[in-house]
Amino acid sequence: MNLKDVKIEKRSDLERNVTITVSAEDIAKIIEENTQRAAKNAKLDGFRPGKAPITVIKQKYNDQIMAETMQTVVSQGLTKVITDEKFDIATQPHVHHTEYKDGEDYTFSAHFEIMPAVEPKGYQKAKLTKDVAKATDELTNELLDKFLSSQVEYKAKRADAKAKDGDQVKMNAIGYKDGVAFEGGKLDNYPLVLGSKSFIPGFEEGLVGAKKGDKVSLDLAFPEEYHAKELAGAPVVFEVEVLEIASPKKAELTDELAKKFGYESAEKLTEFAASRVQEDLNNASEQKLRRELFDLLEKKNDFTLPESMIENEFNAIWQAYEMDLARAGKTIADMDKSEEELKVENKGLAVRRVKLGLVLSKIGQENKVEVKDEDIAAEINKIVAMYPQQADQVKAYYASQQGRNEIVGPLYEKAVCDFIYTQAEIKEKEVKAEELLKEFA
Repeated sequence: MNLKDVKIEKRSDLERNVTITVSAEDIAKIIEENTQRAAKNAKLDGFRPGKAPITVIKQKYNDQIMAETMQTVVSQGLTKVITDEKFDIATQPHVHHTEYKDGEDYTFSAHFEIMPAVEPKGYQKAKLTKDVAKATDELTNELLDKFLSSQVEYKAKRADAKAKDGDQVKMNAIGYKDGVAFEGGKLDNYPLVLGSKSFIPGFEEGLVGAKKGDKVSLDLAFPEEYHAKELAGAPVVFEVEVLEIASPKKAELTDELAKKFGYESAEKLTEFAASRVQEDLNNASEQKLRRELFDLLEKKNDFTLPESMIENEFNAIWQAYEMDLARAGKTIADMDKSEEELKVENKGLAVRRVKLGLVLSKIGQENKVEVKDEDIAAEINKIVAMYPQQADQVKAYYASQQGRNEIVGPLYEKAVCDFIYTQAEIKEKEVKAEELLKEFA
């Protein structure tokens, strides 16, 4: 396609607006190509496939032909300008269509942002401090306690004993909405640990102080963001019959219990707990080092960022934030800050991510940093090991382009950071293990 006229307007450092005119002759050729294609595939009563007269095809499929034509004209015209001008566009162009008149030239416009020129600074011979710590007996024992708590046993309390947080309450319950029992609201001999936050807000709290044989009526409401739309935000009543109250009995660390976790002895389980704590400390150390590097890169690099990229990143962050709140049964109204304040904070995070992404990408390109196939495979195998029952589905997902991107992105960031560390001056600093873990809990 030879464009009849192209006008380029520089609206700001990064924003461009292009106005493109395509000749009537070029449009006629595209219309003819689309008409012939439609004729070849058309199935019309009274005509063999591909044998219907062109006049009939144009009459029958005119809207489809013209829609395809305009799509081709805009796509090819815009692609040609972007290619000829060597525009490195930041996001998808926004096209402004005009009305097409048969037999005439067609003019349309589009605006978009281009990528900024990035010249990374501050990473060569960067001076960084890496906090390191060794696993302590206290932290190892804390982790062992978590293992033991997962094997807790419950012993029935006296009939007159009152339920408290940590106790297990066995119960029958029926939930009613507008006086009618709703689906999924019936529980038979159900064991609920008070304080576990397994049920909707108010349910577990309402059973504190109850005794065996009590019948408790709970007036509650489902969270506004509850996954079942018919119950989201709805006021309900649960009629609960307490069958038994049992107190937890902590399991003891023995060889027999260690075998339940796949270890041959209590000593081996303890060794694993210590190595797990050390792994957590190493990860926290790496996170702190990376944060220090990112702070340095953000400070040293100053250039105009594409607003469209910031907006896209902010929308992704905000959507994830709202989903996290919903999973926790909360809304923006439950937060200590206003929605406006939260959005300002997250907008700042979006700016930081976009800037660092561009800087790290440029450093990686300039220094030919790559993610190796074996690293990708290793990461996928780690995820598969976490979900052995869904191994085939996990492998299939990460074989897709979307799944692969989710793996490659973080691996590429890590590879670039590792490269920078080889150029940097890194001083190790011994710190308390508890402080390091607390900071990156």
